[in-house]
Amino acid sequence: MSTVNAASCCTLLPMRVLGIDCGTEYTGYGVVELSASGELLCLLCGAIKLSPSEPLPLRLSRIFDRLNEIIQEHHPDYVAIEDIFYAVSSGRSAAWPCWLQPPPD
Repeated sequence: MSTVNAASCCTLLPMRVLGIDCGTEYTGYGVVELSASGELLCLLCGAIKLSPSEPLPLRLSRIFDRLNEIIQEHHPDYVAIEDIFYAVSSGRSAAWPCWLQPPPD
């Protein structure tokens, strides 16, 4: 029986991804790039600090404005947004990464 080396059968194309970790007090973000040589580079990471005392529409506007700046500056090929789900039986939340999506035009 022969085995197949995943690295020899799969080719990852160079890409740039914006990752977003949603939150109402802090929204985290990071931009990573996979180079043609296969090296993974962190281009940017940080958090948007929000005040819980501000109205939610204002906090969402701040998140939108900052993420828009990042998209305009770094031109990601894809965006990955953490998806939160709640377990019905325990009432606890857990993070589940969603599928990568191209950013809107």
